[in-house]
Amino acid sequence: MDTPKCADCGAPAEKRCSRCKNDWYCGRSCQVANWKIHKKICDLVSSANTKSS
Repeated sequence: MDTPKCADCGAPAEKRCSRCKNDWYCGRSCQVANWKIHKKICDLVSSANTKSS
């Protein structure tokens, strides 16, 4: 399996968004930097996952 890439900088990532489990990040700083963009997607994915459960 390929190593996931950071959604912000493209580096190898080890941490996944704990809320939507969709995006990966190499660290907290990239997750924070990408939050304004990711928040909209995260809200949609999280609500869709909740409805399908």
